[in-house]
This record gives sequence, structure tokens and C-alpha cells, in this order.
Amino acid sequence: MLEFNSNALLPINQLLIQQNYSVHRGTLAQYKKSNLVTAPKLIIFDLLNNNNEEINVSNTEILAELTDEITAYCDQHQLFMPTFLAYTNVEEKNKQQVFELGMLDYISHPPIKQEISYRVEQALSYYENQGKQKQSINFEYDLAESVASYLLKNIQNKFNLSALSKEFGTNRNKLSSAFKAHFGSSIFSWLREQRILLASDLLLNTSQSILQISAQVGYLDSNNFSTAFKMEMGKSPSQYRQAFLVKVP
Repeated sequence: MLEFNSNALLPINQLLIQQNYSVHRGTLAQYKKSNLVTAPKLIIFDLLNNNNEEINVSNTEILAELTDEITAYCDQHQLFMPTFLAYTNVEEKNKQQVFELGMLDYISHPPIKQEISYRVEQALSYYENQGKQKQSINFEYDLAESVASYLLKNIQNKFNLSALSKEFGTNRNKLSSAFKAHFGSSIFSWLREQRILLASDLLLNTSQSILQISAQVGYLDSNNFSTAFKMEMGKSPSQYRQAFLVKVP
């Protein structure tokens, strides 16, 4: 957790330390110069002016720039985004401005122990849920890409969902869901498209027979291959070869 250097934040700092949170303090300039190897889970910004009365306009301008930089850096380096809390004296007219600055929530001035604990716990809970969602997305991406690569390398083979699930150490539902989320179609619809695309390339760029091509792309029955090819390409394999093959004199 990180708080920007501010005397106004001292009561919050002390309370969080008492509750065994790891707290680091620094200035805006120090944070901008840090390399952010590990982003903090939560950042608390002091938005009060010198009189502790209202949002400091100059602070908000710097803050908007900083939060944009933090977001870009975390995206680039695949770090989980910290959650942002503001410490401010929020009047009704300024509430919208706080959230427009990217704050998840705010701690009101003057600070109240119960409110600080509640806001911080909620912010950290949001961070943990965000992390779980990102891990889930990364897992689905990796799983779908690995399955696709495996299918292409072994495209001549026959596959079934149970065997694929076992090969990748997952269950049928997770595998199907991850693949469809990433590629937008079911595993076997995608595989059929890839088989037909490879077959169309082989028809135009090799002298292999339709029977040979059929086997090479995973169809043991050439009639089934011809039917699938025509459904996808609008022509039978022989018609496709005749229509698009460029004969060199």
C-alpha cells in the first residue's frame, strides 16, 4: 500500500500500520520516478488543499496524469492495477470529480477510524477480485492458444473433447468455454475451418490427389471431405482446383 507524503494522511498511516498493513509513503515525484517492478495493491491520494477544505485543483491535474501513467505501465508490464482511494473533504458538487479521476472510493476528512477500515478493506477486496479475474482471463487465453497449436500440429488426427481435456489437464466445460471465449467458435467448428483452409492451399499449390489431401487434413473418408469442403467454400474440391488453379505455360 502506498500513501503520498502528506501530514493529513498521518492518522490514516498510523491506523493502517496498527492493523498490520505494509505502508509506504512518498511524493508524486518519487512515485513517478520509481520503476514499479511490483505495483502496490492500494494507493491513497491526498486531494485536500492547504486549508484541508476542498479538492486541490493543481493536485487533481497532476493526479490525472499520474493515474494514466500507472495504468499504461501496468498494462505494458502485465501488472495488476492498484486500486485508488482519495482522501478529501467531498462536498456534493465534487463527488463526480473524484470518480472521474479514477478513484474507486474516498475517505472523508476528518478521518474516522471505522470509515478508514471499511474503505480500505473494500478497496483491497476489489483488488483481489480484479486479480482473480485477470488470472482467469490469462489462463483461458493460454489454454485456448495451446489447444489450437496442438490441433494444427496434429491436424491429420481424429480428436474428441474428452481426450483433449485429458491432454490439457482440464475438464470438457472449461476447455470448451475457454476456446470459445478466445476464438469465438467451438473447438470443432474452428478445426473444420482450419482443415478446409489447409486443404484449399494444398489443392492450389500441390499436385496431390484429392484423396491424399483429404487424409492429410484429417478426413479418412474423401466423400465426407468433399461435402465439408463444398459447405465451406461453395465448390467441391475438384471444382475449386479447376476454378482457381493458375496454370503456368
